[in-house]
Amino acid sequence: MKTLQRLTALGAVLVGTSLMAQESVGTIVGIVRDANGAPIAGAHLDLTGPKLVGQRAATTNERGEYRMPLVLPGEYQLSVRKEGYIGSKSEFRLGAGQTLRQEFGLKAIATAGTQVEVVAAFAAGVDKTETKTSTNISAETLQALPTGSLNSYGALYTAPGVVGSTQYPVVRGGLTGETQFTVNGISVRDSVVRQGRQFEVVIDDLIEDISVIQSPLNAKYGNASGGIVNAVTKTGGNDFSGSLRVKLSKGSWGALSGPVIGRGGATWLSNGSVQSDDLSKTYEYTITGPIIKDVLTFTYAGRINPVTYPVATSTNIVDLGRNYLPGLGATAWTYGASSGNPMVGTGPRKSSTNQYKLFWLPAQGHQVEVFYTDDKLGPYFDTQYGNLDQANQSLAASNQSSERPFYGINYRGIFGSNSILDVKYGKKRSAVHFSSGPLDPVTVRVWTNAATSFFSTTGSWGTYATNGDYLSPAAEVRQAETASANFNWFSGAHNVDVGVEMLKETAFLPEQSGPNRRVFYMPGRDLTGNYVVYNYVGSTAQTMTSATLRNSNAYIPEMRTYQDGGSGDTQNYDTTWSIYANDLWTLSNHWSVMGGLRFDRWEDKDRAGTNIKSNAVSPRLEVKYDIQGNNVHLLNLSYGEFRGTIGQGNLGGLFAHRPGNQIARRFWSVGSTLPAATATLADITNPANYGYVYTVQDADALYTVNHGLKPENTHEIQLGYRRNFGNGGFFRSTLVYRWFTDLWYRTGFDAVVTIPDFTGQAATVPTGYLSKLDTDPQGKRRFRSLETEWKYPIVRGTSFTLDYAGNWTFSRLYSTETWREGNVASSGTRFIDKYNAFGISQDSYNPYGPLEYLSTANVVKGWLSAAITSKRGIKNEVTLMGSYTSGAPYSMAMTQSLPAGYFTSGATGLPTTMPEYLNGRGRFTSPDYFQCDLQWNVTVPLKGKLQFFTYVSMYNIFNTIMPNGAYNYAGVYRDSSTAIRPYPDTNPTLQVGTPSGFGLPNSLSGRRSFGIDMGIKF
Repeated sequence: MKTLQRLTALGAVLVGTSLMAQESVGTIVGIVRDANGAPIAGAHLDLTGPKLVGQRAATTNERGEYRMPLVLPGEYQLSVRKEGYIGSKSEFRLGAGQTLRQEFGLKAIATAGTQVEVVAAFAAGVDKTETKTSTNISAETLQALPTGSLNSYGALYTAPGVVGSTQYPVVRGGLTGETQFTVNGISVRDSVVRQGRQFEVVIDDLIEDISVIQSPLNAKYGNASGGIVNAVTKTGGNDFSGSLRVKLSKGSWGALSGPVIGRGGATWLSNGSVQSDDLSKTYEYTITGPIIKDVLTFTYAGRINPVTYPVATSTNIVDLGRNYLPGLGATAWTYGASSGNPMVGTGPRKSSTNQYKLFWLPAQGHQVEVFYTDDKLGPYFDTQYGNLDQANQSLAASNQSSERPFYGINYRGIFGSNSILDVKYGKKRSAVHFSSGPLDPVTVRVWTNAATSFFSTTGSWGTYATNGDYLSPAAEVRQAETASANFNWFSGAHNVDVGVEMLKETAFLPEQSGPNRRVFYMPGRDLTGNYVVYNYVGSTAQTMTSATLRNSNAYIPEMRTYQDGGSGDTQNYDTTWSIYANDLWTLSNHWSVMGGLRFDRWEDKDRAGTNIKSNAVSPRLEVKYDIQGNNVHLLNLSYGEFRGTIGQGNLGGLFAHRPGNQIARRFWSVGSTLPAATATLADITNPANYGYVYTVQDADALYTVNHGLKPENTHEIQLGYRRNFGNGGFFRSTLVYRWFTDLWYRTGFDAVVTIPDFTGQAATVPTGYLSKLDTDPQGKRRFRSLETEWKYPIVRGTSFTLDYAGNWTFSRLYSTETWREGNVASSGTRFIDKYNAFGISQDSYNPYGPLEYLSTANVVKGWLSAAITSKRGIKNEVTLMGSYTSGAPYSMAMTQSLPAGYFTSGATGLPTTMPEYLNGRGRFTSPDYFQCDLQWNVTVPLKGKLQFFTYVSMYNIFNTIMPNGAYNYAGVYRDSSTAIRPYPDTNPTLQVGTPSGFGLPNSLSGRRSFGIDMGIKF
């Protein structure tokens, strides 16, 4: 009883705070009035629901207002009663991070004490004190949609303002690597590829709610210049529940694509081969419930992918390179196995995940949640799969093993009558190991005939020597560490958030060497298992031309045989420190005003010290107007600046000082000079057998970074309207204009840089040109869009419901920058000073235009969901979803030769050509695309709470084809000639050519496919 009284008093005084810091929980607010609209003080409200732990109640204050903070996301029923009035109740779903408003109107009754309850006239709607623009979707809703994914990727698919791949989304024109992905408020973004990785840490049936934040206006949001995606996991309640699910799929269930008729009648076939009939299975199981009712609950889930490919025997499985057959001369470099000695490969690919969470309520108003996920992948290996037939492609999946733990602790508490504290700490870590193959410590390489010179293959890398142990190479660490504290204080209508945050992203710097900074390259090995060696020193191969060394198969063995790298820390550290303050004033029933400032400080470190140390302040402003003062019609006008992060994805691949930047290549110095000479594994891995140092690489000497570099800055102006319907539906429309500053680029200088010989062995040392990572003085990027989103319950009954929902985004993205348009940073260098000096217009080589596949004029998605429940309790849910995407802008370019005298220095590696866009970038458009998908869910009650379910998904019902790449440009083709044209080109426009020259799709995607989930739940 005392607990209930404390909550009642607390609910009365917590009027005025929007609890903006709570992204894993929500808030319920509202006013209770009588039939004449006058506020009713002292009305008692009770909250009930399956997710509720402990009692939740509130009493209205003298203005008839109530508030319930720190409410877990889920389905709830809210009842209000007051002596002398007819009671009222409402049912709704509260999303993570949402502030929902539920208004009640009570009618007086003639006989005091009579208890009558009616359904509330209006369902809960998003409150006008909400400080972000977002799309919330529950796991239950997502399960009913044919999105192809039950995690954040599926949520991104349903949200407006999102284009591009859902793994690498472009949210309102932001850079692809600058969308932040979090689980329970903790970052899970991969520090290298900058992709969200929730699927590694959250099992689908333990997802409660997902929020896609398109505009993070509150100053507490940071580390993203695009959007933020937050997934919240389930919290166990006072009743036990669980599930056992198996996900089934087959390649043969899908349709075959093609043929596609191109221009001039040309035919393009795709997926013409037979699909695999192997059944892929993924098992997932969950259980949640109380440990101590109303005090301590738990959730647990597991996932197993027992995918084991059968042993296969094939004559074309390549065993890590080419075998050398003695006695057959120089043409005996053959693929893989011979008919008399077939190679046998097995490809076990196993993964398992275990997810845990504890929720503790030490006292009402205080919550602690602790979560941990242990995800493991592999080990499994690959063969050299480039020449495998389709039947054996499954043997060549990867050579990766990973350990991917995720853990965090969150505390939320109410102090006194007007303060709330929210503290978070967590870490997402991936330790990825790559092996060179089964029990093979040596990387076997060949030199393709595409190389222009004998030593042009020195840049190839990527496989580590492992001594037969898949854990022996240094782990490729990818880690995101998050810590934050938010304090919310309020006084009446005045609400202030202040806080601090730290995000540290750590990444392994890929080296061109294995354990102990060593890697061994061999031309091949014979059938006895010994490796082919070649005494490079003094041999005639030093002066041979590539044509002389080629054999009939157009391949020769690589002669460099041993490589060692530099020293130092293998990690790169990018840290963002932030402090912020956000102030919200609810001026009246009609007006609210918000202002905030966020200060970010960025630091990038690696083995050489600090590369970047910079800071900036980002303002946020918003005005909201409630037209009728009842939360039905809401207008908002806002301005915000959003900064991204420095990020390993931007720096590490090109500009971090990694040990592998210092490389010395040594060559075999003993034994025969004949190609047929072989050596044992012990001889090969003995560095004493290597002598002559051909060349030294030290990429650190070739670049520099602007020490004060900042992440890109997104400026956003937003004008929006939202209509909340009384049946729980809504409609919103938003005009968005964004422009970006502080865009990065890589500039080149033709200054000669000589690479030092750090080996001390008089190695041949090359030169190179200097490049710098800096802010682009000519960089432009802007985004304009109209977003609409809607949800409307057409029919709402006990046995039948019908809902219509969807969104439409009309947008255009223009940019001169392509530095971060993929999942990794571009390596292209621009010699802007040289271009300007020679009068080469920027519009020629990097024009201001739309970006391919990242800018579409129209994306429309709509779905109609029907649910029918029979008298026996059998429930059928059917959802039909249609999506339309207008053709993405596409660019064509020709290669131009640089003018004579363009470069004056003797630095190596300087370009001799440049691209010239035809009629400007983004002048062509790929075809429009429409797809229709179907989801059918059946749930059958068995006994008690036990239910059997089957979910069937059909994607692309009509098997429509989506070409990828340049296609169908109104009968205009590029000249099929590949000749380099002189600069300036006298006719840099498209010319008529043959369909085979250009314009046919390079791949097709979107063929019809099926998926089946089935299991039991309770």
